Amino acid sequence: MSLKNRIIEILTEQNHTYAQLAEYIGLSEADLDFALNHNSVDIRTLELISKALRISLYTFFKESGDLSATAQQKYYFDLWSPNEARLKEDIVELKKQIELLKVQLAEKDKIIAETLKRK
Repeated sequence: MSLKNRIIEILTEQNHTYAQLAEYIGLSEADLDFALNHNSVDIRTLELISKALRISLYTFFKESGDLSATAQQKYYFDLWSPNEARLKEDIVELKKQIELLKVQLAEKDKIIAETLKRK
């Protein structure tokens, strides 16, 4: 089975269309068709497809095996979610909060160390 056919099979399992995949990865259907039909898909595009399908990138390079999403490790986020933008914003905000907490923790550690030196 060709890579394109396997991708379409996975999309069907996930109730998504080939057009949605092409739009998600920023290509026209014609460009994606050309790349898949001529084995000229670059690694970045394969990575985007693997994330969209929630399968591991290395799966594309296996000699044989099932590419179905149920047989592979899935990514944590549902990339088709209408909440994706909000989730990404939440991740950025959480990372900022973590960095702030690290600074506060370092300050507290410094205060504790100075207090212990005085004793």
